[in-house]
Amino acid sequence: MNNHNHNGINSPRLQPNAIIGFYPTVSTIPTNIPSSFQDQIQIYVNGGTLTLYIYDVENETWRKVTLT
Repeated sequence: MNNHNHNGINSPRLQPNAIIGFYPTVSTIPTNIPSSFQDQIQIYVNGGTLTLYIYDVENETWRKVTLT
């Protein structure tokens, strides 16, 4: 690890399904105020659609992006 140099340019693209397991998947759209950093990132699964929700602490609201 001491010699690890990562500039982000040559990184492989992350497939949306690859993040499932790192963050919780939920079957309802998040509306709660998260109590921990990990809870600020959730994946909403609706059929075959994945939506990434990130809690915006400054504005106290959930932001979302659909994963393709």
